Amino acid sequence: MKYQKNFINLFTSIAISLLFVASIAGYVLMVHFGFLHPRAGTNPILTLIIVTLLFVFIILGLLFAILFCCYEYWYFDNDVIYSKKLFRKKVVIKMNEIEKVEIKIKQVLMWTWIDNVDTYIIYSQNKKIEIPINNDCLIELEYALRKFIK
Repeated sequence: MKYQKNFINLFTSIAISLLFVASIAGYVLMVHFGFLHPRAGTNPILTLIIVTLLFVFIILGLLFAILFCCYEYWYFDNDVIYSKKLFRKKVVIKMNEIEKVEIKIKQVLMWTWIDNVDTYIIYSQNKKIEIPINNDCLIELEYALRKFIK
């Protein structure tokens, strides 16, 4: 089988990353024009507090989404399944180490919302890989996993 990375939510990851950069730029602009160079008759301290409270939650939420929900990929190479998430070690499960495979409905960040998607959950002795089934690249993986599905 040809090695090919299958990103789980690449479009969503890029969109959230661009939104993260835009929100940081928006915060910097609001601080620049509202606090550092305010108009006459405005309160720069109040502007700074309001803008900071507003943007801190947005920026932290987007950062959380990037760190824990984005840029995840998997690939299947002959008799090994690999999965990698951002800032985490690569999970490797060989076909002879698989204990069971379940199909469950899991919540996955798709596009810009959380969606319920059927997901393969592949269990090994102390490892677990989750692969959403909404992908066209699953034909060979489905064929290899059908004897483990319970």
